[in-house]
Amino acid sequence: MKKSLLYVAIAILGGILFGTVALWAVGAGHVDNPFASLEEEVLPAEEDVTPREEMREPPLEGVPGILWPAVTLEWVLDGDAPEVESHLRTLIDRDDAVGYLARLHLARMPSDDASESAVPLLRGALDLHYTVDVHRELAAALRESGDVDAAVAEYLDLVGEPDVVEVLVELDVDRTTIGEALAQRNLWSSLLEFAEEEPASSDLQFLVGRGLWEVGNPEGALPIFEELEEAEYEEASWWTARTLESLGQEGRALDIYLSLGGEGGYRAGIILERRGDLEGAARAFGSAPEPEALWRGARIWDERGREDLALDAYLQVAEGDSSLWDDAAYRAYLLLDEGTPLRDELLASLETRPAWMTRLGLEPRWDLAPELVPVQPEFLLRVDAYRDSGRDDLADLEVAIGESRIDAPGKLFLGLRYLENGEYERAVRWGSSLLRERPCPAAYRLAYPRAYRDLVAAAAGEFGVEPELIWAVMREESRFQHHVASWAGAMGLMQVMPETGREIARALGEPYEVNDLLDPETSIRYGSWYLRRMLDQFVTQDAALAAYNAGPGNAHRWLGTPLGSDPLTFPTAVTFRETRLYITRVGDSRVIYDWLYAEE
Repeated sequence: MKKSLLYVAIAILGGILFGTVALWAVGAGHVDNPFASLEEEVLPAEEDVTPREEMREPPLEGVPGILWPAVTLEWVLDGDAPEVESHLRTLIDRDDAVGYLARLHLARMPSDDASESAVPLLRGALDLHYTVDVHRELAAALRESGDVDAAVAEYLDLVGEPDVVEVLVELDVDRTTIGEALAQRNLWSSLLEFAEEEPASSDLQFLVGRGLWEVGNPEGALPIFEELEEAEYEEASWWTARTLESLGQEGRALDIYLSLGGEGGYRAGIILERRGDLEGAARAFGSAPEPEALWRGARIWDERGREDLALDAYLQVAEGDSSLWDDAAYRAYLLLDEGTPLRDELLASLETRPAWMTRLGLEPRWDLAPELVPVQPEFLLRVDAYRDSGRDDLADLEVAIGESRIDAPGKLFLGLRYLENGEYERAVRWGSSLLRERPCPAAYRLAYPRAYRDLVAAAAGEFGVEPELIWAVMREESRFQHHVASWAGAMGLMQVMPETGREIARALGEPYEVNDLLDPETSIRYGSWYLRRMLDQFVTQDAALAAYNAGPGNAHRWLGTPLGSDPLTFPTAVTFRETRLYITRVGDSRVIYDWLYAEE
């Protein structure tokens, strides 16, 4: 055993000695290196083994981490980066303002296949933030890449923008297709100008007739529709009748409407009602498919004591999803006998509609989701950092992108932030969005804020109007935007008409300028004064609100009808669709304010 160990030790020492001598010989050049050929095969060429210069990095020393992407982008775009494309590609996967701008700049960089490579980048940018200019860039890139069909689809979406029609013509797009795109966007003047260039197809001729009618030239439209009618063009007869009606030739129009059956029923009903043939009008309305027509027919039968025919029509409307379903369901509920299963079904459908339940003397059902905890969205941190560092344009872009991608906890946080800053319209917008997603108490408080609380309290005390009603009117009239004016000329938070404002100022003995109505305090005071006057004059809230919206004369007229004389059925008597919706929306808001802040 000892001899074996001795032999192993001698062998090891001998190997070490031999290796040392061999390495000395190779190094001294006395012996060739036996591995030289192998090294030559595996070592890269001399230029490849030279270390490459590392990509330069942006100057981030001392910069807060949240600003690194923005500083990197600025460094690249200022021309200081030696490898622009490489740096931009490190930023394009970000779903924020920096990522958006990086995608745009990379898409605009010249390359061998610039148009093809630009398409996904431009689509990605549009997914984050839409602008017409970038949309046009996408359409042009698709065209340059040879994807003409996709380019045409994008250009059709851009119809109405300068020169887009000319581009579509260059791409040999069918002229009727272009005309239809213009008509869908109600660009009637542009359509007429476009269609003058050469003879049109029947479809385009029809659109020209529509355009002439829409721009107020029924005389020019009539021969076109009549010619198409003779050629049995499908929609020409109805439009011939509509044009005759607008020209005062109601007899000829009515004959055509009646010949069209249900298709002409709505307009036939309007003419017959205008002529005083109420039963004929009700039958015509009942033949039409439009919910508004069925509603009008039901109301006529209702007022004439034909409750059986009225009920059938109301039920048809209640089964649909139009804005009239709840009006119809309410009236049908009142017409049905107690204990009828259908009556219980209608009541169940109305249980979450506060105004209707209040009219019935019943409590609405509040289907509340669990309370939500606000969570600050990450993008707001970037917004604040950008603003603090003077990057306001980047901050604005970040807001636009961030708000389009926000989740429910973020909506609540953002809404509360706006509410705290007194930006009530924005708070309501986020609260209303959150209500559709998560109807929790916090969402209700955002969607129904007690805006301008001190001013409302003062006006309520001065004129004896419940604060909750003032807030409800203000919310539905203006969404708490003090600077708005309606198409009819109503102004301010409470949407007071200028002449009404002058009358109120005179009654209060105060000086008055029209723009005073844009002042929150003046608008709230004057609107509350007028509300008090309407409540005193009309007793019920529904009638007072109808007068506030449509004027006392119309409210008196509706009160004088068989349906209007009963407070329960007054909403059904209101013939103006806008006013009917208004009194229910304000009623809903009033009940919600009462419920939401009952314990405060």
